[in-house]
Amino acid sequence: MAKATRNQYKGITFEENYSRTFDQFKKEFENTHVFKKIPEKERLVELKKAFKIATNTQLIKKEDILTPEILKEIESIQELAKKV
Repeated sequence: MAKATRNQYKGITFEENYSRTFDQFKKEFENTHVFKKIPEKERLVELKKAFKIATNTQLIKKEDILTPEILKEIESIQELAKKV
């Protein structure tokens, strides 16, 4: 069996430099035969795996961006806004 290239997932070959958002990716590929045969509960996980392959990226989680320090700063700003 041939080894899959970076831009290939279960027979789907993605264009080089694929740069759409996950929502766009999902809309484009979720109804293909590859994903339709995956049980619904597992489909989103597989779509995310395929998206990471297509874009050669890691999906960023909200908690990776909103660190405790940033959340504290947001709260501080919100408190100041209430006083205005």
